[in-house]
Amino acid sequence: VMERRSESTTTRAWASSDSLGVNSASSPGPPVTRLNSTGGSVSDTTDSGGGCGTGGCTLHAAIQQANASAGADAIQFALGAPGSSHLITTFSEWIWESVTIDATTQPGYAGVPLIHSTEPLISQAGSHTFRGFGLVAGNQGVYFSASTSNSFAEGNRIGAAMAQPGPAMGFNLMAGPSNITLGGAAAAARNVIFCTASGNLLDLRGAGHVVRNNWFGLDPTGAFASPDVDVVYLYGANNVSFLDNVVTGGTSPVFGRTAVSVLGGSGLVFQGNFVGTDATGNADSGAPLSHGMVAAPGPNEPSNATIGGSAPGQGNVFAGNAY
Repeated sequence: VMERRSESTTTRAWASSDSLGVNSASSPGPPVTRLNSTGGSVSDTTDSGGGCGTGGCTLHAAIQQANASAGADAIQFALGAPGSSHLITTFSEWIWESVTIDATTQPGYAGVPLIHSTEPLISQAGSHTFRGFGLVAGNQGVYFSASTSNSFAEGNRIGAAMAQPGPAMGFNLMAGPSNITLGGAAAAARNVIFCTASGNLLDLRGAGHVVRNNWFGLDPTGAFASPDVDVVYLYGANNVSFLDNVVTGGTSPVFGRTAVSVLGGSGLVFQGNFVGTDATGNADSGAPLSHGMVAAPGPNEPSNATIGGSAPGQGNVFAGNAY
């Protein structure tokens, strides 16, 4: 299992005209930009100059600013009254530099996302952490490109909320990034992916990933919520640890009603998962599954996979499946 190592900190000057003054040249760590506006289209006046002015800061502008700045950055939130929810609809800005975008910093956050977006988080390069978002519309929730590595997504919910239908796809790793961690051992790190459109909840390619303690196909209450999607799809992924997740849902384009489809790749470790069950692992979720897990035969057959184990907690539970 990949360990997350603390990053070394640096001190960099941060012009007062560029941020809202939460870091200075004498304070260590990555510069912090705090958002106080839900606007963010290119025509928005707070986006002028490619960064955040002293009068307001949008997510669009904060990402632009991080892209223009060498080294790691951090984006935090301060929108409205503590505990208030906000829907961001116009920030479609690709992320090219290392940054932590932490929606749990919104005042009043208590485990349920307060910052929702109809736009995906798109990582094109660098190392990133996306934390505590509600991703509620668009063609995908989170995208990691081939040039992205050593990145984390934790505590996010990808599905319908704020009167939005949910994205068509959950986590998109089709480009083959490396060393991406989705979720984590703690409950607070769990991602809940409950899209209801026709895309995959997780399309995993590349190498060195850890997928742990997430819910795929259940809504935040633990109810089955994704009847018409492809669930988890591992295609040519190498050295993946898939641990302690719940996976349940509808159909697969290759194998029919399958929760986990594995094509190619080597070194998969699949342990401690509940497949086709509810969140507790004690009951059938009600998902219309024919197969819990299917590995492709022939030239696409995966190799050196470990399914289950002899130690406590390493066994997988399958329910509601023909096999």
